[in-house]
Amino acid sequence: MEPVMERENDRQQQLLPHSHQAWMEVNLTQLERNVSLIQAHLAHQPLQMAVVKADAYGHGAVVMVRKLAQCGFTYFAVATVEEGIQLRAALSNHTILILGPTPEAQIPEVIEHDLTPTVCTYRFAKELHDYHLEKGEDKPPVSVHIRLDISESSIGINLQTAADFVAEIQSLSTLDIAGVYTHIPSAYGGDLEVAEAEFASFLSTARQLKQVYGWTNCLVHAQSSPGILLFPDLACDMVRTGILLYGLPVLEHASLPGIAPLMEVKARIAYIKTVESDKQFGYGYQYRTDQKVRIASIPIGYNDAMFLYYWQQGQVLIHGQYAPLYGQVYMDYFLVDVTHIPSCQVGDEAVVIGRQGENRIMAEQLAAQCGIDALHADCVHLWGSRLTRTYIEEETGEEEGDTAHAT
Repeated sequence: MEPVMERENDRQQQLLPHSHQAWMEVNLTQLERNVSLIQAHLAHQPLQMAVVKADAYGHGAVVMVRKLAQCGFTYFAVATVEEGIQLRAALSNHTILILGPTPEAQIPEVIEHDLTPTVCTYRFAKELHDYHLEKGEDKPPVSVHIRLDISESSIGINLQTAADFVAEIQSLSTLDIAGVYTHIPSAYGGDLEVAEAEFASFLSTARQLKQVYGWTNCLVHAQSSPGILLFPDLACDMVRTGILLYGLPVLEHASLPGIAPLMEVKARIAYIKTVESDKQFGYGYQYRTDQKVRIASIPIGYNDAMFLYYWQQGQVLIHGQYAPLYGQVYMDYFLVDVTHIPSCQVGDEAVVIGRQGENRIMAEQLAAQCGIDALHADCVHLWGSRLTRTYIEEETGEEEGDTAHAT
């Protein structure tokens, strides 16, 4: 008579189609809620610039910017020219700011795709000006944002030399200074008084520049997500909303009630096997079962997010119950112990990040289990394209698959 264990395995040999094995759900309705909560939190109701670099922190930039544009956003920030070009088709009449320096070799692409570069060296500004004079034809002046460096140790112009630098840039007739901004590193968990003083110093310099040069349409911005939480009364023209927009943790002792994550990561159990006690498993037989166990294979591995290589003492949700990680994470799958969930079978949903029943696993929990500080849960941007992105609108209950990310 065939053993029961083998009959169970035979029933479950057929794997599901790969495109349905593992996926990410992004809740666009929650994105709308987050936008509203952030705006209500800001005393002076400034413009919000959505930071959508790194594929909108892994959420899928093209779909995200379309939704954010529907929410009223007209300003977006990316890290590279390539990211800006990718989004231009979806943002035909919106400002796309490239944070940080742009290589001079990419100036033609900046002009062609109407991107807004950051200026923090005269050489780049002059090259941009000269190219526009030569090739710009009837195009309007190039909008640029000047980056000041409050810390004197990062990207940007020191406050002490800002006036002289701006005077040089003002002499370049094809450039339109549309913004002045800075980044405040001390706001990220540093001394609050230092951060407050640095914000004040930047604002003083920016206001002086606006007054001297009569800028009426130049946007001053300094607050990223920590600054939004800590200094909602700061009278800037615009704020740069990044990780807070996606509902991820920003600071240990500061949060915004109601903000919630958009992303859930799920997979379907691909295989189940009962293994007897004292059996070796894992690469190099690093592990050994200490009792009879029922093990489920989940088709997500460190190829889908490199940080999963270091995942230990973790769990997923199956049938609303926690199923602990069993052994190491492999390139394409990991194992969990489902001995205590006898009803689970191949095809059942396993939640890596998200809610199932009464329980929930947060991105910051997964990050911590992988040895990453919980406040760097923005590591979710490292999820690869093999995970299908699915976008949910709660009002209709419909789901929209993003074929650009489908496997």
